[in-house]
Amino acid sequence: MEDWRRQPGDVLFLRPSPRATQRTKNRIREHRGTFKLLRGPQVLECLGGRPCVLLQPLVSKGPNADWWGWLPLEEIELEEVAPPPDEGGVQW
Repeated sequence: MEDWRRQPGDVLFLRPSPRATQRTKNRIREHRGTFKLLRGPQVLECLGGRPCVLLQPLVSKGPNADWWGWLPLEEIELEEVAPPPDEGGVQW
């Protein structure tokens, strides 16, 4: 696991890692790789006892457009991180 120094509210631009499952690849594709970090990392038994992050998509398409959920850290790679929008700035 990389050194995870992200804060809730950060905007993350993600891509699947080479180890990503089809589920993770699908979620990143369906939401165009743009997410807001809600919580994490947290070890989840339901995802194999792996550290995961809770994400809310900012751009969505397809049948899972209202999805938000957990993705394992080992299955995602950060392309870029943006700070959370200001009160008077861009609204997500």
